[in-house]
Amino acid sequence: MVELRAITGENFIDAFELRLAPGQEKYVSHPIRSLAQAYVYRDQCQPFGIYADGNMVGYVMVIYDYDIPEYDIWHMMIDEAQQGRGYGGQALDQVLEYIRTKPFGDSDRVALTCGKDNVIARKLYEKKGFAATGYEDEDETELALTLKQPVPVCRTFLEAGMNKPHITLAPLAAEDREGFIRDNQYAFRYGAMEEFGLRDDHIDEEGEIISRKTIEQSIDGGEAYRIRLDGRSVGGVVVKIDPETQRNELELLFVDPAAHSRGIGQAAWREVERLYPDTKVWETCTPYFEKRNIHFYVNRCGFHIVEFFCAGHRSPHEPDCGGVGPDEMFRFEKRMK
Repeated sequence: MVELRAITGENFIDAFELRLAPGQEKYVSHPIRSLAQAYVYRDQCQPFGIYADGNMVGYVMVIYDYDIPEYDIWHMMIDEAQQGRGYGGQALDQVLEYIRTKPFGDSDRVALTCGKDNVIARKLYEKKGFAATGYEDEDETELALTLKQPVPVCRTFLEAGMNKPHITLAPLAAEDREGFIRDNQYAFRYGAMEEFGLRDDHIDEEGEIISRKTIEQSIDGGEAYRIRLDGRSVGGVVVKIDPETQRNELELLFVDPAAHSRGIGQAAWREVERLYPDTKVWETCTPYFEKRNIHFYVNRCGFHIVEFFCAGHRSPHEPDCGGVGPDEMFRFEKRMK
């Protein structure tokens, strides 16, 4: 019988020794990399060893995405010597049972990704009720399901419920200006590195995606805030308010990459909307490669893409929506009234 056991200091070496069959490396990360991610996201995820007859035969991680919200199944794998014995299907049943306990948040949606040519895995997922969502990239397809009514919970699962983040906006203090600029540049640089690796064709002469000058102009010409999570700075926001037209601009919004996928950005945006209830239209821009931001603005905050700035169609407000750094930007609007 298959069971899940939490990865701890006593069994993580066993996870390191698991091996994928030749050719499977393109479908799933090895537990070594996955456990590094588990450490970063330790407040919202749980890695498990998959056990059969007392021996670890595989690995899987469950992570909660506060932004959507949903539970995601990451890096599920069975050791090459143990494949073909039905362990994957039994383990997936156990994973879904664990998710039904809602250990991190109240969502019934479960999602995962599958290599487009990974026929065996896709058949397994579809057999368990997963269906394609229509979202895919070059190599993978997203599948999801909505859990049915809860079933009795296995007592071996530990409940570790979490509350939604308590987010506040605090006016930027003069002594924190340098820290704000540094954190903003790091967050933008992180997004570019996620997309392009170490390529440098989207950065300025100082090695930044967004220049110091652009950030300083935004701070000086707008209203800047620190995003605080339980009193700790985890990001920043700059807005420019036009009291006459109430056509206002979101100049900057960034979250510390270490705090991504916890609902912080969405909670911060709700605070911005609460602070400026007379706004008729919000407008913002983001680089074309910032997929996380595009998803955030459109699918989470209700913005619509209304324009694309590029070499053949320059922004009339450069450098506000371009300037030094990325020269291709999407412009978004959200109509409030």
